[in-house]
Amino acid sequence: KDFPKPLLQLIAERDNICKQIHIPLQSGNDRILKKMNRSYTQDEFLELVGTMKSIIPNVALSTDIIIGFPTETHDEFLDTAKVMKAVEFDSAYIFKYSERPNTRAAKVFPDTVTDQEKKDRIIYLNDIQSKHSLMKNQALIGQTQDVFIEKSESSRSDKAVVGRLDDNKLVHVHECDAEVGARVSVTITGASPHFCNAIPVQ
Repeated sequence: KDFPKPLLQLIAERDNICKQIHIPLQSGNDRILKKMNRSYTQDEFLELVGTMKSIIPNVALSTDIIIGFPTETHDEFLDTAKVMKAVEFDSAYIFKYSERPNTRAAKVFPDTVTDQEKKDRIIYLNDIQSKHSLMKNQALIGQTQDVFIEKSESSRSDKAVVGRLDDNKLVHVHECDAEVGARVSVTITGASPHFCNAIPVQ
């Protein structure tokens, strides 16, 4: 309901709307999603992602994931990993479930997943996401992109600024002293899972 096709088409058409969408997955397993009181299934989530990618070909997708929700089995956890691999999110915020006093989950669902299981699961998903993020950022190397400058990072040895691409990816622009708020055309020169490096277009 939050992403009807007319909205996605508007995002695709307008240059003044960033091509990045945050779409929380939470879990890739239908039983766990129902326990979380989520109104969608794995198939519905993947269908919406497919629609987003078809309407906005260059869309960047970020998500939220909770691992170790009460009663989550290993196979149910693997459903979440399956969705991550299918979607290839640009970034993901992955959290371990922990009880919050007076919440419905704490009252109805005892915390049944051990701390070690949660640790193992979050390491597994973070490894998947790190590979996807690196792949997405490396694909930009050599491209010319516009960066919106957010802050200065200059030192005595290197004039540098930090900004964001149209899809919200973080970029460190070296040999540049543009002011905050400026838009700078850059060439992407390098990438890590968390940010890209760039220099101004000469």
